[in-house]
Amino acid sequence: MIVVSDTSPLNYLVQLGIIEILPQLYDAVIILPEVHRELTASKTPDSVREWIAMPPDWLEIRQNTGLVIDDRIDPGECAAIALAIELKPDYFAVDDSNAREIALEYQLEIIGTVGIIERAYQAGLLNLKDTLDQLLQTNFFISKTVIKLVLDRNP
Repeated sequence: MIVVSDTSPLNYLVQLGIIEILPQLYDAVIILPEVHRELTASKTPDSVREWIAMPPDWLEIRQNTGLVIDDRIDPGECAAIALAIELKPDYFAVDDSNAREIALEYQLEIIGTVGIIERAYQAGLLNLKDTLDQLLQTNFFISKTVIKLVLDRNP
């Protein structure tokens, strides 16, 4: 399975210390140079900047050739959607609600940070409740209703 990822899922998986679940769930994880730049930005947490400074072998950085222009989302998300359209991955990993909406318009199969965590739990790679509790300690925005739905779906 292949996943093209936007910045947010990688950022939070690194902060949680569980980024290594990605190569256990997916055969290829692909990002754009724009995502790489966002992960190295000064406002990005130190742990994320340290991780991306020496990216793992399983992370592929690839430029897109297509173009998606939509003023509802930032240029980096537009470029990530364009790459996903071009590569037709199994999943496009993104958390931003506007970007998710646009990705769905292009018939992309989306998954977010919580969805990746849920799949990792189902694969026996982590404790779901503990990981979601840790996620809530970051600046990740998600409603407690969604967290409850995920926990109820995975007893």
